[in-house]
Amino acid sequence: MKSIIKTVLIASISIGVILGILYFIYTQIDFIGHKDPKIVAENIKRWNNTLLSAEYRNGTDHCKVDLLDPVNIEIIAGNNSSYVILDKEYKLSGDTIIIVGGIEDAEKYINSDKFLIRKNKLLYKIKSSGNFDTIQAMTIKFNTIKR
Repeated sequence: MKSIIKTVLIASISIGVILGILYFIYTQIDFIGHKDPKIVAENIKRWNNTLLSAEYRNGTDHCKVDLLDPVNIEIIAGNNSSYVILDKEYKLSGDTIIIVGGIEDAEKYINSDKFLIRKNKLLYKIKSSGNFDTIQAMTIKFNTIKR
């Protein structure tokens, strides 16, 4: 009986060690290039140029807006089942961001091609009355836009 317990114990430890080694090797594989110094440098440059970043998230809906530079905007909008990523140009008029070319691909999630900056919120949904919805608004993470 003792030899069976020893055999099972040695086999389980050996399998655990082998699985541990395989897991370590798997975690070291560079699947998406996140360790490539060139890609890391490009990502840091992009993050440093970002003028504004805002995000709204609840249990089902998600919307994120990044003003990547003085010309380009990235909008990620969706829900639990799908989402869309838009890379568009924008124009800034006072405290209003206007998307050039519209948002035809994201109309399911966003009903306006204008965003309004109010205090620490970015308003993006228009109610049936024609006013911006202040309840379902994105929280601005950071804002370096000069007014």
